[in-house]
Amino acid sequence: MKKKLIILVEILVLIVFLRSDMAKYFLDDISGAITSAIDSLSGLPEKRELGKLRDSIESHSIDLSDAQRDYVAEITLTKDTLNRFYYLYCVNKDINPYIFGQNLVVTCGEIDRAGILKN
Repeated sequence: MKKKLIILVEILVLIVFLRSDMAKYFLDDISGAITSAIDSLSGLPEKRELGKLRDSIESHSIDLSDAQRDYVAEITLTKDTLNRFYYLYCVNKDINPYIFGQNLVVTCGEIDRAGILKN
């Protein structure tokens, strides 16, 4: 009888807690943390591929300045920025103020070779 009463009280306390504003904020925070962790884990393979591409571009390019290295790092942050760069400067042949000449040819070639945008 005593065990049943304790279980009943625990259930009532749990129900009261779960209906409170504090529980709502607590569960929202946990949900946000879990979502953030899952998002970061799902982006790891993409970040790894982009990092390899960045290293490949920097190792094959001729005399990149610090500003150009920063620009390469910027365009290889996400597939969206890489895709935008590729179609503007490699496909449409627009003039790029940061990467040009042989460095642009090498960068476009490395993007093609990596095949990241085809996935």
